[in-house]
Amino acid sequence: MLRAACFCILSSIVALAGVLFFNSLGFTPTPANLYRGSTLEVNVSKVTLRLSKALQLPTISRGSTATAADEAAFDALQAQLQAAFPLVHTRLHQERLDCHSRLFRWNGSDTSLRPMLLMSHLDVVPVEEGTERDWTHDAFSGDIADG
Repeated sequence: MLRAACFCILSSIVALAGVLFFNSLGFTPTPANLYRGSTLEVNVSKVTLRLSKALQLPTISRGSTATAADEAAFDALQAQLQAAFPLVHTRLHQERLDCHSRLFRWNGSDTSLRPMLLMSHLDVVPVEEGTERDWTHDAFSGDIADG
């Protein structure tokens, strides 16, 4: 009886594997056409410089013990982002959350489609005291090295 049950289960698994194999032979994925415009060209030097400048601002998260210097760094980063991406700041709906967080809403042309969420954070944790010598580059140097 046990032998017959095992044979039945094994036969079912082999049959299922066969069906999946033969179905996969005829499967042709349809490429997603996510971007319907012209090819997007990226100026790598410009993008790298923007990132380097942003990394030079010590946007350290200290919770409720934030200092005026911390606040100034976050304000400077917001100004830098607005200068670097003026169209984002003028064309998208912007909502300020807490002190320095922003929520941008970019309405799509087809409201029947599901929305997409892009997220990031602007803060970093402080460098652990006594480990500064272990860094190859200063934490907020924005150095571009090794490519």
